[in-house]
Amino acid sequence: MAGKRKVFEQALREGHNYAWDGQWKQAVAAYQRALQEFPDNADVHMYLAQAYLSSGEPASALAAYQRACELRPEDPLPHLRAGAILAEMNDAAGAARHLLAAADILSALKNWSRAVETLEQAVKLAPEDPAAHERLASAYLQAGRTQDAVRAYLVLAHLFQRQNERERALECIQRALNINPRSAAARQALEALQQGAAPPAAGTVRPTAEAVHKEEAREVEGADPAEALRRRALETLAEAIFQSVEDNTGASARALPTLAQAVDAQSRGALEQAVGLFMQALGQGLDWPAVHFNLAVLLQQLGRWEEAVPYIQRAMQEPDYAAGAHFALGQGYQARGQTPQALTYFLEALKLLELRAAGEELHPHLIGYYDALRAQCAGDRSSEGALVLISSIVDFLSSPGWDQKVREARRRLDRFAAQGFVTSLAEALATPDAQSALEALAFSEEYMRRRWFASAEEECYRALARVPGYLPLHLRLAEILALQGRTEAALEKYIAVAQTYRLRRQNAQAVQVYRMALQCAPLDTALRRQLIEELLAIQQVDHALEEYIQLADAYYHLAAIDECIAAYQEALKLAPRAGDRTAWEARLLPRLADLYVQSFDWSRAREIYRRLSALPAPEDPETTLRRIDLAFKLEEIDAGLRELDRLLERLHREQSADQAERALRSLVEAWPAIAPLQERMADWYIAQGRAEEAIQVLNALGEMQLDAGMTEDAVRTVRKLAALEPDKAGDYQRLLDHLLQSPSPREGTDEPG
Repeated sequence: MAGKRKVFEQALREGHNYAWDGQWKQAVAAYQRALQEFPDNADVHMYLAQAYLSSGEPASALAAYQRACELRPEDPLPHLRAGAILAEMNDAAGAARHLLAAADILSALKNWSRAVETLEQAVKLAPEDPAAHERLASAYLQAGRTQDAVRAYLVLAHLFQRQNERERALECIQRALNINPRSAAARQALEALQQGAAPPAAGTVRPTAEAVHKEEAREVEGADPAEALRRRALETLAEAIFQSVEDNTGASARALPTLAQAVDAQSRGALEQAVGLFMQALGQGLDWPAVHFNLAVLLQQLGRWEEAVPYIQRAMQEPDYAAGAHFALGQGYQARGQTPQALTYFLEALKLLELRAAGEELHPHLIGYYDALRAQCAGDRSSEGALVLISSIVDFLSSPGWDQKVREARRRLDRFAAQGFVTSLAEALATPDAQSALEALAFSEEYMRRRWFASAEEECYRALARVPGYLPLHLRLAEILALQGRTEAALEKYIAVAQTYRLRRQNAQAVQVYRMALQCAPLDTALRRQLIEELLAIQQVDHALEEYIQLADAYYHLAAIDECIAAYQEALKLAPRAGDRTAWEARLLPRLADLYVQSFDWSRAREIYRRLSALPAPEDPETTLRRIDLAFKLEEIDAGLRELDRLLERLHREQSADQAERALRSLVEAWPAIAPLQERMADWYIAQGRAEEAIQVLNALGEMQLDAGMTEDAVRTVRKLAALEPDKAGDYQRLLDHLLQSPSPREGTDEPG
């Protein structure tokens, strides 16, 4: 099995590489080799189908997709692809069967918009199939498209009537009336059926999915933020009037009768009178955001826009009113053709709503994104992009359940945030087909959760055909490629996205994408340098210095020591621009010195350590140890010992006994022939009252001194041992007598007299 897996993975990699390079015949052969090892892998059948399609073999592609349908019956994508191929082959019935199967799966997943789109295609292919029409009507209803549901049921009634199924036709008309009792078309169809005539056709079903009619949307509670706020303001005022009996003190209480008259005048349509009364209530001290906003709405209705603006601006100072008030100002400026001002307020409304749906940790990133987007729009002399964005924002926030849609979109985008890339809903809405972009993110995420990588990949490509400029979809595709081990293709995609953000002057987003790419290739030094360049472009010097350390680590891992040294030298040149130059130099200089030591360039290492010791910040003990070690390497023993004594004194003051012991042990182990190190180790043990360890060190030290002919030093060591082991005083005294009677090394070398 392990051998089969290895052959399978190798063939699959080759297939992906050939496909990425557009060599479709070779890709087909590689995928076929993979299937020889694991013939029931649905993903590979889908990859094979795509390769067949691209090489001009639709019949073979159809067979591969149909096999994928069998292997993965809960995946709508192979059904959709098979249906599209059959439609191209003019097999309408076969295409409709696959599309209906896909629609059933999409409905089960509650992806109603895609289900509707698929069923509309099926109905075009099978216009006489009642089941297709019925499922389309039901899907319209689930998607909240009530007018379309009414129309679909009337079309179905007409179809049943032509088939002489009067009872079923009547049932369809009744369903239409249940959805909309005021539907003139449904009442007319009912009258015709009751009179024995065929119900009039309700028109053709629209072939593609469209947004719910704006007028229908406005009948839904909270159709847009401004309308929701208007209703909320009226409710607030009505509640205040109702409670006025309980609270009848203060300036606000005196203004409440005026407020009641104003609301009454507004309800009677006496708008001018209502405006005067609201202004009077404000003058009486009723400085409520609800009053300001309601007054602004009345002034707008009267065409007194300039007068309304200050009242809306006053209302937007209240957090609960801010989003709706900004949206209302955007609507006002849009109605007057003042596109730049309208876009500013619409973007601010969207930002406030998205911040409400996002976690607080994302707020700084999102605020920065909206600031950059506003700057980008301000610098774009063409108004086309602004008009697209305005239209998209208004449509999105005027659709039923827009508040839930904002939360859901933010949840989908949070997957990127978890990977270090923060994007905004505004980026999706800046595309011509925001709905497709957001749906593709959701659907591909579900595919990835199930590890259906081929389906996730195709979903991204399908959406990118509609919204090629929506970069988060490209990032999702890169993520899918990376999860499959297709690192080169993923990196190519990441880099292309980062460069596009850079061209759009969205450097912060480019930085985040480069970071995502480096998760795939942490040792890619060219990529790391691009990231550093982007960080410097947005003045994030400290972050750039962190990346320089990562760059140097990558060079070190690659055994490129010279490049590693150069990276630290570049970082040191940049350090004066950082927030804390001293702190950065204290981090960088020891690393550079250590590299010089490893390169046996000890003189340069000593220069770096001298520069380091001149810093005002206290030196790390580990750095001091490395400097002592360097002194010993340079045979500057006395200088190294003096540095050690200063370090031990410092650690004693700081009561860091464990650290002092580790320092002494490491030096003794590295330089066992330096007797003064052994002596300091023994003295430290004596000072700590650890006699046994001291005796062990002194015994080794004494032997070393005797072997080297260092008699005087050996005498000092023996005396320390005698003090530590009084029960052996006689033995030590005899050893001392012997040492003191022995000729010194100097005497032993004198010529005889």
